[in-house]
Amino acid sequence: MKDNYFIIIIYGIALTVGSFFILFNPHTYGPWGFDGYDTLAWNMVKGNGYSFNASEPYDLTAFRLPGYPLIVAIIYKIFGHNYLPVHIFQVFLNAFICVIIFYIVKEVYSKKVAYFSSVVVAICSISNVYVSTVVTEVTAVFLLTLHTLLFILGYKHNSTKFYMLSGAV
Repeated sequence: MKDNYFIIIIYGIALTVGSFFILFNPHTYGPWGFDGYDTLAWNMVKGNGYSFNASEPYDLTAFRLPGYPLIVAIIYKIFGHNYLPVHIFQVFLNAFICVIIFYIVKEVYSKKVAYFSSVVVAICSISNVYVSTVVTEVTAVFLLTLHTLLFILGYKHNSTKFYMLSGAV
């Protein structure tokens, strides 16, 4: 099977599994977990600063890093205060993880092991569970796997470009 066809198939499988978790296994939201990132993002959209407080006074915080809440804030700014667009974004990001895993394993081991690994990640990855939440896990795993792939490519090709991209991620 050509790699391109396999990538499309595995991406589709991962999208299907992720969509299942959004539709049939949504997570409830609770204090200092799922709600925290949502509140930070929504406060940024409303101009209330980087605060966990849902109402005045909006005490600023440095308890959480701003990367993920900023991504969620951008999604909220475009689509309004709605969890579904965030979940859909995370499903697509999570499906890319399977593709990145394929390329990592192909570079380090073999194409046969890469096929198997990406199928396992598409179906059984713990990050599938987190697509239906507003937490950092899917984004963090995506960035970590992307960094790993770029670093491996930098090492294999002795390329400063890949090392720089890896560091930027």
